[in-house]
Amino acid sequence: MLLMVLEHILLLMGVVRVQGTVSPKSLEEAKGAEEEGRKEMDGKHYKEALQNFVHAHAMVPTKPLYLLLAANAHRVLGHDEAARTLYDFVLTSPELSPDEKAEAENNLAEVTPNEINTATV
Repeated sequence: MLLMVLEHILLLMGVVRVQGTVSPKSLEEAKGAEEEGRKEMDGKHYKEALQNFVHAHAMVPTKPLYLLLAANAHRVLGHDEAARTLYDFVLTSPELSPDEKAEAENNLAEVTPNEINTATV
């Protein structure tokens, strides 16, 4: 689980460093991965969907929708920490549409909050 979160953090760091344009081939490949990922989500094949969304993000790291979709897959897989991390990051993106922002906020609210062990506080 920690490895998965670290992989996403590294992907997020890549978003910050990306400059320039994305090739039409990369855009087409990302769109295909997004479509396949959505089909996998509909079929309840969440791990496969997550792989497709991560691939789409790797092809077009400037499009926050792919991270939102990856966060959604993490959420349904029960990867709360990874989902929370991605939702938090996605919500900082100025490229997020109002509908995508609302989806991220609603889904973030459904993720189990971090629990604090009050016995040790």
